[in-house]
Amino acid sequence: MPTERFEQLSERKKQKIMEAVAEEVRASYTNKLSMTRIARNASVSRASLYTYFVDREDIFSYSLVQAGRSIREANRRYLSENGGDIWNMLEQSLEFQIAMCRANALYRLLYFPGKWKNCIKAGRWEAFREAAQIYEKPMYLSCKNGELKRLDEKEFASLLNMCQASIALCVQDFLLTGEEAAEEEARFREQLAHIKSALCGKKVKLG
Repeated sequence: MPTERFEQLSERKKQKIMEAVAEEVRASYTNKLSMTRIARNASVSRASLYTYFVDREDIFSYSLVQAGRSIREANRRYLSENGGDIWNMLEQSLEFQIAMCRANALYRLLYFPGKWKNCIKAGRWEAFREAAQIYEKPMYLSCKNGELKRLDEKEFASLLNMCQASIALCVQDFLLTGEEAAEEEARFREQLAHIKSALCGKKVKLG
């Protein structure tokens, strides 16, 4: 994880370094990331980059965590803006994730961990997984859907994880098959309709 010196940088400087990592991921294999190229693209010296991160594994794992965090932050924002509607938040989340995959190569790696999991130490992989679980309780507390409020916290977390896994599969299909985003979004809405139908005990159609 980054050093205190990195944390003291301006947000613009941090963003520029993260953009340089994304560009390096786009141009290279994950196990051949070059700190020299990252530094050059970020307009910092290689020596300075090593004062921010221990090594390329460190900067790579941090970048992945940040990508995952941006998705969770977007989800929280969507949930707040739509009055606590989890179903609507999930639909917006899929749209956001597809858009980010189009724009940033780093995000694409989130959906294919087999390509990079062995590039980072086990402890950092566990930290990455733990970071993805922290926000489940806030989602539960913010949810206003009656059929979901009947679930306890563990049941809600299981349902949320299932829906997020479905999102991941839709994004994978989008990346692997080249299908239009609208097709994946329509397929996901249908899946949500079936889930909601099962919870409500009747047929419903979302959207």
